[in-house]
Amino acid sequence: MMSARVVPIAAGREVPPQHLGEPGRALWKSIQRDHEITDGAGLALLARACEAQDRLAQVRAQLAADGLLVAGYKKQPRPHPLLAVEAETTRLQLAAIRALGLEIDQ
Repeated sequence: MMSARVVPIAAGREVPPQHLGEPGRALWKSIQRDHEITDGAGLALLARACEAQDRLAQVRAQLAADGLLVAGYKKQPRPHPLLAVEAETTRLQLAAIRALGLEIDQ
């Protein structure tokens, strides 16, 4: 796994790690704008939440293309396997956000 590199900028804010995609970078900037996380553990948790955001965007794009049901080995309809990835990734992202002590908009 790639190690996140965080470069501090003015006013204690941090730029997103370079490996994040656009969804992850947008989440990073949004959270940093509101909370200005600067400690190492907090930055690591924030990076995990943003990586999850990137993964969720990929999974959701594939689900949108494939549909929620796929053909099983006997051609029977079954839930898309990526639904489990989406659920687990969402759970991990929410756990990271909660560990940061942030409010989760419902």
